[in-house]
Amino acid sequence: MKGRVPMNLLETYNMIPCHGFTVNKAYCSSKAKGYLKETYVYTQWKTNIQTKMEDLPTLEELQVDPYTPMRVDIVFWLKDDTMDVNNFVKSFLDALETHYKKEVKDFDDVNFIDVRATKLLTYCDSFDKGQIFFKITNLTPDEILALSFTPAN
Repeated sequence: MKGRVPMNLLETYNMIPCHGFTVNKAYCSSKAKGYLKETYVYTQWKTNIQTKMEDLPTLEELQVDPYTPMRVDIVFWLKDDTMDVNNFVKSFLDALETHYKKEVKDFDDVNFIDVRATKLLTYCDSFDKGQIFFKITNLTPDEILALSFTPAN
């Protein structure tokens, strides 16, 4: 598996043996009721990824303070190059939030203020072989300052 992210770097990431899920397939409209509802396949994916996330390290083990702005680096190993990596980010962030709420009840993915997503340039053979690598870190005060914006008067 070759890609923009060297494999030796991915060894420092947490790995989930699950293909990402595109937000394009997550919801469908209910014309009769006038709202969006979650698709069956998205519900299945959420159950599947939560099972595969059970052995992930805790936030404490990761030495991450969930109340301080965080950065998450995500690397998707996807089935093919027609998939837009940005479409996989939302469903994965929601999965992280669900997982870490078990440890910290008010964990919220809104505290991921720096999100970086990459797709590997070599693709897996099938959806069964997809993988998601991620790393969560707290931002330093200088990194938070660099992301701050003060509009001109």
